[in-house]
Amino acid sequence: MTTDWTGLLRTAFRLRDIAVAAVLLAYAATALALSDGAAGATRGPDVLALVVVGLMTGALAVRRRFPLPVLVVNLACVAVFQLRGYADEPPVVAILIALYTVAAVGERRRSVKVGAVVAVLVQVMLVGTEPQMHFSDVLDAAMMVVLALALGEAVRYQQAYRAEVAERHAREEVHRAEEAERLLGEERIRIARDLHDVLAHSIAAINVQASVAAHLLGQDAELDARTRTLLRSTMDTITEISRSGVADLRATLAVLRGHGPASHGPLPGLARLGELADMVTATGARIDVDIVGSAPPLPAGHDVTAFRIIQEALTNVVKHARARRVLVRIEYGHGQVDVSVRDDGVGRVRRRADAGAGFGLLGMTERAHSVGGRLTAADRPDGGFEVVAVLPLPDHERYRPAAAMPQVGSPAAE
Repeated sequence: MTTDWTGLLRTAFRLRDIAVAAVLLAYAATALALSDGAAGATRGPDVLALVVVGLMTGALAVRRRFPLPVLVVNLACVAVFQLRGYADEPPVVAILIALYTVAAVGERRRSVKVGAVVAVLVQVMLVGTEPQMHFSDVLDAAMMVVLALALGEAVRYQQAYRAEVAERHAREEVHRAEEAERLLGEERIRIARDLHDVLAHSIAAINVQASVAAHLLGQDAELDARTRTLLRSTMDTITEISRSGVADLRATLAVLRGHGPASHGPLPGLARLGELADMVTATGARIDVDIVGSAPPLPAGHDVTAFRIIQEALTNVVKHARARRVLVRIEYGHGQVDVSVRDDGVGRVRRRADAGAGFGLLGMTERAHSVGGRLTAADRPDGGFEVVAVLPLPDHERYRPAAAMPQVGSPAAE
C-alpha cells in the first residue's frame, strides 16, 4: 500500500485555507461591528456589509485554485465598501491576502501586471469616493499593494528554490544508482572474463586427458595392469578437473548478469600478491603480508577472487585512505580461505567525500558472492578501515590446511 503524499499535501493546504478564511471572517465581522461611528465611515454596518465581508473571506478558501477570480471578487467587494461608505478596515486584510496569493502561486510577470492594475484601481476608488483623501493615504495604499505582492513573490521564489534542490538531489541519486549499476556491470564482465580463462584451462586439460584415455583404450583390447592404472588415473583427473570447473561455473554464473569478450594473458592469482604490495609501497605506505597456514591448491575461481578482492581493497587504500600502514592477512582454515585488508587511514566516513568511494565495495561483494562467500567492510574502532572476505572451498577435505605458520617479515613473526 502506497501513500499519496501529493493528495495529502493538497488536502492539508485546502484545510489550511478554509481555516484562514474562517479566522478572517471572524476578524472582519468583529471589525465591522465595531466600526459604527468610525472615522471616515458615512454608513454603519448592516446586512449587506456582513454579506460582502462573508463573500470576501469565503472566496479565500479557494484562493490557491483560483487566485485571479478570488482577487477580482475581493476588489469588487472593496468597491462596494467604498461606494456604500462603510469603514475601510474590515476588507483590508482579505484583499492583501488575495494579492499575496496571486504572487505566491503565479509568475513574476503576472504579479507585476496585476500589481499595477490593482494599484491604479485602488487609487481611483480612494480618490473617487473620498475627495478629501491626502496624498500620504494614497501612497500608503500603494505601498500595501506592493508589499503584499513582494511577500508573495519571495515565498514563491523560496518554494521554487526548494523544489529545484529536491529535484537536483533526486537526479543525483538516480545518477549515483546508474553509476553503481554501470560499475557493477563492468565488474561482472571482468568476472566473466576470468571465468572464461578458468574454464578454458579446465576444458583444455579435460580434452588432453580424454585423448590419452582414448589412446590407451585403442591400443589393446585386453589392458594390462599398468595400462589400467594409467587409465584409472587419467579418468580420475578428468573427473576432478571437470568437477572443479563446473563448480566454478555454477557459483559464478549465479550472480552474473552480463557478458563480454574473453581476456588474454595469464590468469591473476595470489601468486602475484607481491605486485600489489609494490603498488602500495610506491605510495610511501608500509604493507605487511601475514599468511597463516600453508597455501593449498586453490580452485582457480577462488584464487582469482581472492586476488581481485585484495587488489580492489588496496586500490581503495591508495586512492582514499591516506594510510601509513596496511596489513594484508590470508588465513587458510578448515574448508575456507579468510582474506582481510586493514589500514590505519581515515575510514569510510571521510572516504565518502571522495568521488567514486563506495563502488569498489560493491564490486568486491559481487566477487565474494561469485564463489559462494561473503564480504564485510567497516570502520575499525581504533581508526582505519578493514575489509574481510570469507571464501568457502567447494570440498574442504581436498584443501585441508597445514599448521598455522606466520610468514617471515609479517607482523606475527616480528
